[in-house]
Amino acid sequence: NQIYARVLSESEEGISIIGFNLRLNTPLAKLMEAWADHMEVPVPSVYFEFGDKVLAAMETPLSHGWTRERGTFKIVAKPCEEIECEDSEAEEEEAKKQLAKEKIVLEYKQEQKKRRKGSRAPA
Repeated sequence: NQIYARVLSESEEGISIIGFNLRLNTPLAKLMEAWADHMEVPVPSVYFEFGDKVLAAMETPLSHGWTRERGTFKIVAKPCEEIECEDSEAEEEEAKKQLAKEKIVLEYKQEQKKRRKGSRAPA
């Protein structure tokens, strides 16, 4: 029960496509390690996607419902910086929103304090 898996990646040098034969029950870690060795990059510096899912090392093609009849198991390798960049941008945006909320709350509290002082003034 072997299938053909293809790993596509983009770099400054262009697009790279590397093929692998593997069994349906082979952990994807083997494919990931072989691809990283071939590309001369550390495994933790990349992540692998199948469709819109990030693949885990202990998953298998079979765990994704793949069969030999479905043809080539197409995987995309991407550098981890892309995820980190998106995460840091999202975190930065979230921090800006939090600061804006805090400013609104502070202004509201100051306004309430002024009103209380104004209502206590002797007539």
